[in-house]
Amino acid sequence: MTQEIPGNGLHLPTLAIAGFRGIREISIRRLGRVTLLTGNNGAGKTTILEAVRLFAAHGSQSALSSLLCDRDEAAADALFFGRTLSKRRIRIGPVASAHQLTVEEVALTEEQLSPARGPRGPIEIPCRSLGSGRLADDEVARLWEAVALTDDEAAVVNALRIVMGDGVHRVAVVAGHPRYRHRTRSIVGFKGDSAPVPLKSLGDGAVRVFEVALALANSRHGLLTIDGAENGIHHSSQKRFWSMVLETAEANKVQVLATTHSRDCVEGFARAATECDHIDSALARINRRNGETWAVEYSAKDMWIAAEQGIEVR
Repeated sequence: MTQEIPGNGLHLPTLAIAGFRGIREISIRRLGRVTLLTGNNGAGKTTILEAVRLFAAHGSQSALSSLLCDRDEAAADALFFGRTLSKRRIRIGPVASAHQLTVEEVALTEEQLSPARGPRGPIEIPCRSLGSGRLADDEVARLWEAVALTDDEAAVVNALRIVMGDGVHRVAVVAGHPRYRHRTRSIVGFKGDSAPVPLKSLGDGAVRVFEVALALANSRHGLLTIDGAENGIHHSSQKRFWSMVLETAEANKVQVLATTHSRDCVEGFARAATECDHIDSALARINRRNGETWAVEYSAKDMWIAAEQGIEVR
């Protein structure tokens, strides 16, 4: 696998996954600058995001361990499809590409287990991941430090206005109060108010938009995965939220893959994608039946029709 970016500027213009967790095989023939994956619970949406993370890390030991830890799994065989198969192999990467990542379970010799010195492997693709919950306070502080007093800070503050209105004036990450266990906290200043308020007191939607905007600002030229993208965001803000994601991803050259099971989220994404038609976007429904997983892909025209007619695609 290499870090060369195809002609359309995407690390993954397409995606094929085989032998990973509950996915025997799946191909998505077109990914965009921003791709939204929909489907029922258990269809495999989160597994696809995990596969992207593993691809970006070139199958590193730390990435494998992180995937197991995220699901409280102890044995590596949990990562392979068909745990009773004698020959297990994971393949992840662009469809019909020679640069797919391959992960195999093999018995290592004593020589292979010894530390080896040699050429460095392929360069990993920068990849950040947002789960369905909140980021840890120290992680928010680290991401904020990278954007403070830059143009990206203004972009993050502007994103927060999507859910909190134009009254949002400033944001800061400061030392936590001794009464609380966290070491840092995010505070928001509103026009006309003398005292700032904690970001977390403004609700899950404000926190979600703030963290997504921070992650986009810190993911230039890399990948960003967002699981449960709609979490906490009111249906009336979905279109503006996705417009922000599309425009920021394009400006920062970030490739975003996100999941949802919300019809409001899909509709908001479709309407934003239709207006931002100069930005490559994609929508795919992930289906699973009788142990098989497949994707149904929607074009920009399909998304527009679905949004206009209220057609169910989730």
